[in-house]
Amino acid sequence: MTAEAVLFQTDERLRRVEMEQGEFREIIASLRESQQSISSSLERLVRLEEQHVETREALSRAFSAIEKLAITSHEIKLQLPENLEPRLREVEKQLPGLLEMRRWLVAGVMSVVGLIGCGVIGLLIR
Repeated sequence: MTAEAVLFQTDERLRRVEMEQGEFREIIASLRESQQSISSSLERLVRLEEQHVETREALSRAFSAIEKLAITSHEIKLQLPENLEPRLREVEKQLPGLLEMRRWLVAGVMSVVGLIGCGVIGLLIR
């Protein structure tokens, strides 16, 4: 082989190595970008997991409070008499009549007081 042929092959091989090196640079750059993207995604995932833990704890506290209220409500229901509903219905039926009777009674008392007051004023004037 001649010196020119060897030089040509060396130049050709050098060009291929430079091309491959350029491709490797591009690959490494894309790997860096991917690594940064994965890193930021992992950070977001950690933050979301922390929020999830806080939410889970808040839900646990809420359900605990609801359970306590349910137990209290059940205890109150046990203390109520069994015939409460019919008794309340009866009172609600009679309530309008009682209110009307109270109005009449107040009006009657006021009339009697007014008549006595007029009578006293009439005696004082004579």
